[in-house]
Amino acid sequence: MRPKLGGKKRFHKKKKRSAQSDFAIDEETGETGETAEFADEDESSWRSAPVRGIGIIVLSIVAGFSLASLVLQPWRDLATEAGVRGDMGEFPVPDISTAAMEPPPLEAVAPPAPDPPEAPAPDPAPVAVQVVKLPATRQPGNFNDPKVLWVHLHSYGGTTICDLARAHGEKVSPPKDNCNIMPDGCSTPKAFRIPCRKRAVSTQYTFSAVERVLDEDDLKCSGGSQNMLFGIMLRDPVAGLKSTLIGNEFEKGIILQTLRSHVVMRNLAFHFCLPPFDTYQHFDNFAVRTLSGDYDVAPGEVTRQHLEKAKGVLSKLDVVLIMEDLTDHLAQLRAVFGWDVDVDRSVWHSHWHRIPKNVFSVQEAAFLKEVNHLDYELYEFAQTLARQLTAQAQQRLSR
Repeated sequence: MRPKLGGKKRFHKKKKRSAQSDFAIDEETGETGETAEFADEDESSWRSAPVRGIGIIVLSIVAGFSLASLVLQPWRDLATEAGVRGDMGEFPVPDISTAAMEPPPLEAVAPPAPDPPEAPAPDPAPVAVQVVKLPATRQPGNFNDPKVLWVHLHSYGGTTICDLARAHGEKVSPPKDNCNIMPDGCSTPKAFRIPCRKRAVSTQYTFSAVERVLDEDDLKCSGGSQNMLFGIMLRDPVAGLKSTLIGNEFEKGIILQTLRSHVVMRNLAFHFCLPPFDTYQHFDNFAVRTLSGDYDVAPGEVTRQHLEKAKGVLSKLDVVLIMEDLTDHLAQLRAVFGWDVDVDRSVWHSHWHRIPKNVFSVQEAAFLKEVNHLDYELYEFAQTLARQLTAQAQQRLSR
């Protein structure tokens, strides 16, 4: 028996209830436990107590769920944003880790934007300017830039150009090789030549020369190639063969006899650098022979077809210089090769100091000029071409 808090005990007569009653009755004492105080009340009064109790319990449960829903709402939203889902599918599983229990950061509220100022009156439309994108300047000695292949016509200033290349930082062969890449030297047979496609990808040289006839393997990289630039220098033909005669110690009489008879003399002596089979070619339209590819045709057999072919090759080259007007054409070397050239005539490798003024008589000089008339036509064509290329280079440098 439990006493009622706050009052004295009350005892009632024993009443019987059915087994279905909600309150059991102690038959020995007649006490009804917690509901003994309601014994004197009518039956309807004490029978309604369980109904009110159940209602209170239901209301308490509903209120509890509502309160829990309000408390867990932030964490439900956080879990939903994180993409965490439970077995219920649509209902997120709350994350109860320490990081998840921290309240979500408050979003920064930007202050209200001020009213935009009144737009000023539009300026007059600017004058259209044409922007010309120039190709990147070549850096001498840089293997990522196009290489240079110099067509070295023998006794036409090729050694001086080689020295200029070395002075401007180009990667060249040893001085004794005169910028040739061995075994491709003076008048080298085809089996030992190094074609331009190998020179273009060289990791040793950025500048090289060919001192022999040009063939189609050399010219495959010409005409606007992105990885190889070509250059050449021409000069007055009779002046060139004078230099070759003295520099290579040819016998003038034998050479003149070969040119007059159109028969190659067998008793030509050895001459410096050039192989024994390369003799009369230097005195019979040498430049046309070299550029046309038909170098070894017999004396007197060079034709206008060879000349036109040589002109076509010359037109594909990137730099064309004229020795007698060299200072007028230095802009080509600056614009195309990236060389800041200031030529001092004292550094030129020339045989002029060894050439007597009367090395050829008037009659001999006239004869040689007639023999080399195709070379003179090519020389005039080269002069015109050089002026055009120089004008383009100057325009490029002025931008």
